[in-house]
Parts: sequence; C-alpha cells; structure tokens
Amino acid sequence: MQQNVSRRRFLGGLAVGGTIVGLNPLTNLWVTSASAHAPGTLPVPRLDGVLLTDQASREAVGQDVGGLVFETPRAVLRPGSVRDIQKMMRYCLANGLKVAARGQGHTVFGQSQVDGGLSIDMSTLDAIDEITADHVVVEGGAVWKDVLALTMEQNLAPPVLIDFKGLSVGGTLSVGGFGSAAYKYGALVDQVLEIEVVDGRGEHLVCNECQNRGLFDAVLAGLGQCAVIVKAKVKLAPVGPMVRYSILTYSDSATFFADFKTLIARKELESIWGSLRFDPTGGRWLYEINGVSAFTPPSAPDDAHLYRGLHFDPS
Repeated sequence: MQQNVSRRRFLGGLAVGGTIVGLNPLTNLWVTSASAHAPGTLPVPRLDGVLLTDQASREAVGQDVGGLVFETPRAVLRPGSVRDIQKMMRYCLANGLKVAARGQGHTVFGQSQVDGGLSIDMSTLDAIDEITADHVVVEGGAVWKDVLALTMEQNLAPPVLIDFKGLSVGGTLSVGGFGSAAYKYGALVDQVLEIEVVDGRGEHLVCNECQNRGLFDAVLAGLGQCAVIVKAKVKLAPVGPMVRYSILTYSDSATFFADFKTLIARKELESIWGSLRFDPTGGRWLYEINGVSAFTPPSAPDDAHLYRGLHFDPS
C-alpha cells in the first residue's frame, strides 16, 4: 500500500527521542538512548523534526559561500515546526549553547555559522501560507523562486527583489535585500509588513510597526543576531505583462556616473543598474547603464523621454 507523506511529517518520524536524548555537560557530548542514564544528562525536548549530530551534517553547515570562516556546530536542528525552534532555543539558553539560523548559507563572513552551538536549518519551514492582492505570507525557510512561482500566476511580485532568487526569505530579510528596483522602492526589508520571530528566550512573537516595534526594526537587516524569522508578510504589487530592457553604453566613467545619477534622481525607470565589460575589439573597458521599464501593450515606453538629455554612445 502506498502512502504520500509530507516533508514535515516525514521529519516528525525522525524525532530525536529514539537517538539523541540529551547532552552531558561534563563531557560536552550528546547522549544516545543507549546511555541515557549517564549522570547529569540534560534531556533534549521531544521534537517534531530531527536533531542531527553526525559529522557530515555538522560539517555541511560549518561553512558558507564566503569560504573565509569555518565553524562547526555541535548539532543541526531540522525543525518540523516553530515549536521545535522555541524548545531548542530554551534548551540552548539554559545550557549555554549559541544558536544560529541558516537559510541557504550565502553569508560571506560566517554569520550563518555557529561554533560548538546549534545550527537551525530553516529549509524545512518553507510553506507559502497566503497570497492576496497586496501581500504574501511565507515561512522563513522558503526560497524566493518558489514564492514567485505562485505569486506570478496572479501577476504579482514584491516591489523589490534580490537578483538571485535561490535565497531564503528569512535569510535575505536578515541582511536587507537589495535589487535593481531598490533605488526607487527601498530595500527588500522595506516591503515587510509583519514578521513572526522566535527570540533568544524561545518566545514566539508577532512584530510589526504597531506591535513589538523595537524588535521589528532590530530583526530586519539585523544579521540574525536578534531573533529567528519564522514567517514574514511581504508586500505584493501588480507586475506588467512586458518590460523593455535598454543598455546605454559609455566609454568614460565620468559621463557614465553623471547620467546614472540623473536617472536615479528621476525615478522614472522600474529598475536600473550599472555594469562594466571589456570590449576586445577596441581594447577598452565600456561602462553600461541597464534600464528596465514595464508596460502594458498596446502602449509602449517613450525611450526618447526616459533617456532625454543623456550622453551615452548612440551607436
């Protein structure tokens, strides 16, 4: 007989009760069910998810994309619920263990690592709970490409997005989140209406501009130092069916930067960013302004107006 089992339920079947049952503070070693009666054992709470202590699992989260810092945790939690994070946060607080939440590990200086503590693998909390005309509610471990796959079915997206969509919601909101539309709408964290977090005491809190405002401001772009983002309510806006992508080319940096500043001040483009490429034919570096304007046919962007008074190479 075949049975379909959700990822979260599967993790629940791997609960730590049958393997890791506690921590021995004298030896700093995890205690298994085979030696559960060791003196001084600090019992681990029963979890919906799984607590991993094998070397491969710990080493896998002991590095990040920066490749500069290497800190191996004592254990890795793959939570099956927000309750798991609360329980283990309280456990770590009581026993002097540090905690770090980890999304896709795209930090560059070890911010998602924790030496000798607990690493929380947020990828197991990836549900997309609600999509309306003006917001989406999503768990912190979801990645943006999966969120967009659903919101774009309704021609909706956050006003600002990061360039690489394979990162987690909680991770990017912990850093700030900048993209080519940030010059006009602010950072990704400026699109957040509300977050749910688990703080260092293991409390599950709702934070917004009216409720727990101080923590709301501290957690967003707080590099994961204030609380773990377990859910976020993010603004959505209509997305036009088409865009026009223009590249303006310059041979000198002074003119490039002057025109770039002009376009930024006007705020007429949907997105804008600069780039640099080498022209092997001319043996020189070329500066480029990349501009994007959204539109709905049969109307179309007026390029002459959008790029008026600029000094790019017309060829």
